[in-house]
Amino acid sequence: MKKVIINVDMYDEKVIVCFDRKDLPNVISEEEEGEYYYFSHKNIHYVLCTNKCGITPSFIQCLSHELNHVAMCILYERGVGFGYEEQETLCYMQDFLMRKVLDKVMPVK
Repeated sequence: MKKVIINVDMYDEKVIVCFDRKDLPNVISEEEEGEYYYFSHKNIHYVLCTNKCGITPSFIQCLSHELNHVAMCILYERGVGFGYEEQETLCYMQDFLMRKVLDKVMPVK
């Protein structure tokens, strides 16, 4: 699977979802050894979700989890709240990111 690049134009942010560690930039710490994680560097948000077994429920769960981190960080950096009163903002951002990735990794037949 190739990495997925998502432009979040309304917040001038970019999200790069990688499925193989070799697709990550060199800015990542050597200490990060997990198969699923999130980090950001200069308004670019990176997600690693290794995909050794294909599109499984576990893969989708972990992808959703990591994209939730991205959504929260983007909103936080822009001063957009995401507490109980503003929960729809967070949900829509995560939906947007998840849909962009799933459209690439699970194309409609």
